[in-house]
Amino acid sequence: GPLGSEEDSAEAERLKTEGNEQMKVENFEAAVHFYGKAIELNPANAVYFCNRAAAYSKLGNYAGAVQDCERAICIDPAYSKAYGRMGLALSSLNKHVEAVAYYKKALELDPDNETYKSNLKIAELKLREAP
Repeated sequence: GPLGSEEDSAEAERLKTEGNEQMKVENFEAAVHFYGKAIELNPANAVYFCNRAAAYSKLGNYAGAVQDCERAICIDPAYSKAYGRMGLALSSLNKHVEAVAYYKKALELDPDNETYKSNLKIAELKLREAP
């Protein structure tokens, strides 16, 4: 059917669910594949990009994760998880200044999130330890 049809949306959701299942069994390459297929069908869904970013991070592809988080944030600037995941990817690239900024943004959007709070503390510590 035409792009963005209800069938496409339903199929994209099915592919996302399959990707989530692959994440649970730590089959990260397969997860990237399924999320990518979901994105092809529905490229306006921030969750698919954010989920693929998580899979990329698990594979050590932090640059890919950063790109997907950027796309998720472009689609949905109020999506706290995308900022939190961006912070994680940037931390893994030793970009602690940027990581701190993204964790702060995640916390603005989701002030009670304990994970963001602890990740922010860790990133700030790493900043102070940095040469």
